[in-house]
Amino acid sequence: FENFKPATSSKNIQLTGKDRAEVSFFHRLVGTSKGAGTEQELSNGTMQWSLEKQGDSWKIAKIVFQPMKNDS
Repeated sequence: FENFKPATSSKNIQLTGKDRAEVSFFHRLVGTSKGAGTEQELSNGTMQWSLEKQGDSWKIAKIVFQPMKNDS
């Protein structure tokens, strides 16, 4: 694949403590196949990040991806 096109929406940040936070957002990734040259959806769902403050910066401690259910 080439020409990746990521898109995000519905961003939400929630502080869960002095040095912890939860971030969630909808994420969709589309790419163009090298052979056929057609666009394909590669990823579609919700990302959830657990963040921890370490010193002066924040680090991602955990990433969970929840794919959208396909009704077809």
